[in-house]
Amino acid sequence: MKINKKDRLEKKCNVCKEIKELKEFNKSVISPDKHSYTCRYCMVNLRLKSRYNLTREEVDNLYITQEGKCCICNEFFLRKSLVVDHNHKTGITRGLLCSPCNRGIGLLKDDKEIILSAVKYLNKHT
Repeated sequence: MKINKKDRLEKKCNVCKEIKELKEFNKSVISPDKHSYTCRYCMVNLRLKSRYNLTREEVDNLYITQEGKCCICNEFFLRKSLVVDHNHKTGITRGLLCSPCNRGIGLLKDDKEIILSAVKYLNKHT
């Protein structure tokens, strides 16, 4: 960590090797300066790669292909509000969903029969 001429705290990311403002790093209790060693941008890239085998560019392309809409409710969302949905058994990415829709299918165990049963139930009681 160093202080530049404008009195801003800066740090070098251990992944991209760029010097960035300290606010670009998450808080961390293990680092002497109380900020992580990896900037937020690189952290997101690492997480996408390890969890979904996707790059940020691939996720951005999904967003463009979906026209910024959740694949289930078809509502428009900012990119940062959509999450990557994937098949938990195969690991294959299905698309980008809003958090409520992603949680909904997760709570219904990603099971088509349960989801269809829920649709029948809602049709019966409307």
